[in-house]
Amino acid sequence: MPAVLPQCATVFDVGANIGDWTALALEINPKLKIHCFEPRAATFQRLQARHGGIQVRCNNIGLSSLSGELTLHVFADGSEENSIYRRQGLEDGWGRTPQSKTGLVRVETLDGYCQRVNLQTIDFLKVDVEGHELEVFKGAKRMLENGAIKRIQFE
Repeated sequence: MPAVLPQCATVFDVGANIGDWTALALEINPKLKIHCFEPRAATFQRLQARHGGIQVRCNNIGLSSLSGELTLHVFADGSEENSIYRRQGLEDGWGRTPQSKTGLVRVETLDGYCQRVNLQTIDFLKVDVEGHELEVFKGAKRMLENGAIKRIQFE
């Protein structure tokens, strides 16, 4: 990432949470235009308070293979483990409380978002969405087929 970001202009932080990755990216290249995606309202508010502005466009949506609403399973507001998928087994070894809360979140496709905001190229796409990565890539089919996404980092 430190070797690549200095040559980038447009970056997507999908699964931005409260914006730690965005902060690091801006340290590496303060000229970046970053599009952040965080679907959980309470977490999004923290992200927007930290990074909202002209240089960072904060979006209170998630990305997926289809547009609509999905259920988000929540450990806690701001938790990096919140997921579209019910996660079990983290309570014992990891000391987490069970995902006791859920909430509906709005999602759209990456292709649809890029069309809506008239964005032709993404220099760096970071995706960290707790198991939903494949669905994000399915929703980026057109951009991927056109070679419009230059680099991808995912967990």
